[in-house]
Amino acid sequence: MINVATAYSRVGRHVREQERGTLGTAQWYLALERRALELFPELSKSPWAVSSLTWALGRTERDPGAPFWALLEAAIVRRSDALEPQGVANILWAFATLERPMPAPLRSAMVGRCRLTISNPR
Repeated sequence: MINVATAYSRVGRHVREQERGTLGTAQWYLALERRALELFPELSKSPWAVSSLTWALGRTERDPGAPFWALLEAAIVRRSDALEPQGVANILWAFATLERPMPAPLRSAMVGRCRLTISNPR
C-alpha cells in the first residue's frame, strides 16, 4: 500500500517538465493508477498517502478522472484531522496547480485544518 503512494511521490519528484500533462498515455503510469484504485481502501487510511497522491497529481498535471477524484477527495476529508501542515500545503498546492475546484466539504476541512495549525503552532 505505501509502495504505491511512494511510487506516486517519486514520479512527482522526478517527472521532467516536458512530461507534465502527458502521463495519461504512459502504460506504466496507467498501471500505477489502476493499482492505486485497487488499493484505495488501504491507501486512504494514511494521511501521508492521500496528501502524497494529491501532490503527485499536481506535479504531473494528471487528471485521473472523476471516480479517482471522488475517492481521493473523500479520503482527504476523512483524514484531514491527522494531516501535518506539509500535507495540507501539498493538497492546496495540487488543487491550485491543477486549477481544480475544491468541493465544499474538502474546502471546509482544509480551512479548518489551517485554522487549527495557525492557532496551535508547534
